[in-house]
Amino acid sequence: MIIVIGNQKGGAGTSTLALLLANYLAVERRRKVTVLDMAHHKAIRSKAEKAKILENEPLYEVLAVDACDCGNLMNNSISKDERIVLVDFPKRMDHNELVPVLSNAQAFLCPFSYDEATVDCTVLFALIVRKINLRAPLLFVPNRIKTSARYELKNDVDKSLRRLGAVVPAIPDRIDIHRVNTLGTPEDIRQLLNPIFDLVYEQYVDGRSATM
Repeated sequence: MIIVIGNQKGGAGTSTLALLLANYLAVERRRKVTVLDMAHHKAIRSKAEKAKILENEPLYEVLAVDACDCGNLMNNSISKDERIVLVDFPKRMDHNELVPVLSNAQAFLCPFSYDEATVDCTVLFALIVRKINLRAPLLFVPNRIKTSARYELKNDVDKSLRRLGAVVPAIPDRIDIHRVNTLGTPEDIRQLLNPIFDLVYEQYVDGRSATM
């Protein structure tokens, strides 16, 4: 199964979400996972390289990928024992080589926040996805949400996004989330995020890798 995590807005949290989801799938669901890091800064690949210094067994493989190489690596990864392939998608979507990635994806996760610039980029990403792929579920993930803040646009934004996909429960803003690495997620963060990932997995992921 291929899951694309993307948004055209820099700083939306795609790499962090991909990392957290990879840890969840590997640890909580015992799934075999490959992460294709297509982001410009290659943050997940960098964390994986640093983790090797500790000489611990990796939870999953992380591959740094450019647009021109993604198709072959994606197909090779999928052929491995029905694993889940997470694609940390690049912000720029002007490469023709990216079209097969979007068309073959079986789910999309799009982290976003409730500021105007991010919402605009989120909608643009969603419209591009829907132009290429109408089959796969598109899940919008409110990210870095402050529990004490008032988001006046929230209801209107959620209503608009639900025309294109589903809005899942929000990930709260916590500084320690950004310190998560490829060796695992701390217990307190796991307890916080597992209900969100349980919903995503059980409703949109489980069983699809065998049928799609």
